[in-house]
Amino acid sequence: MCSMVLSEGLIEGRESESCSSPSPSRDDVLLREHLAAAIAEFNDPTVEWERRRRCVETVCVDCLPIARRVARRYRDRGVPLDDLEQVAATALVAAVHRFDPGRGTDFVAYAVTSMRGELRRYFRDHTWAVRVPRSLQELHLASVREADRIRQELHREPDAAEVASAVGCDRAGAAEAALAGQAYTSSSLDGPVTEDRTLLDGIGELDSGFDRIDCSQTLRWLLSKLSSRDRKIVGLRYFHDLTQSEIAKVVGLSQMQVSRILRQSLQRMRGRSQGDAA
Repeated sequence: MCSMVLSEGLIEGRESESCSSPSPSRDDVLLREHLAAAIAEFNDPTVEWERRRRCVETVCVDCLPIARRVARRYRDRGVPLDDLEQVAATALVAAVHRFDPGRGTDFVAYAVTSMRGELRRYFRDHTWAVRVPRSLQELHLASVREADRIRQELHREPDAAEVASAVGCDRAGAAEAALAGQAYTSSSLDGPVTEDRTLLDGIGELDSGFDRIDCSQTLRWLLSKLSSRDRKIVGLRYFHDLTQSEIAKVVGLSQMQVSRILRQSLQRMRGRSQGDAA
């Protein structure tokens, strides 16, 4: 059976849901009969395998423009069109092998449904940057569809409660679905933000000053528990870096007294610090 390659315009018309129109065109009828004959021959077990294989090629060649058109409906979603066309074409071949002409259904409508389903599965399973549960994926897609519908009907942005009501979940579920949608795509840290800056340049680092703040506040509290004389001696030694002899001259004590005061003060501060941590 020779291949019957039809025009793009006719194929686009066959991809539409209106393929079962009560008054199909002559070319439409010819396409239906041509595909039905090829598929019937493919399903005939008495036909040799090589001829059955050619029947599959015939159907696929004739319906390949349909696969390309179905794939184009999913373009501009972050996946190259060539990949989408390959997924649709693979689904077309699988549809030929699965189709049962005994059910009396139209093959083109069956193939289009199969290709759409395979493309949706491809987006669900292979295009998310971060894998999220399937239920959240479907809830996110449903939320996007309902938000578009509400936006068109009300001519304004829908709020979270309206979207949640439309998809049949609570506001927490709608919020979780919206958050899951952010996992669909990712940005490279090396991607440019400006001419001389990348996204990585704008990411901050852990500031060690936060640890110093905790230590400073703890030390301030411990010093407040000392007497004014002891606090002054500790301050001169550890904040002004004076020697014990220099401190003794400032406060009018001996160097041994200063040493004893420093030792006792540090012991009391250490004890309070450990007791506060416990």
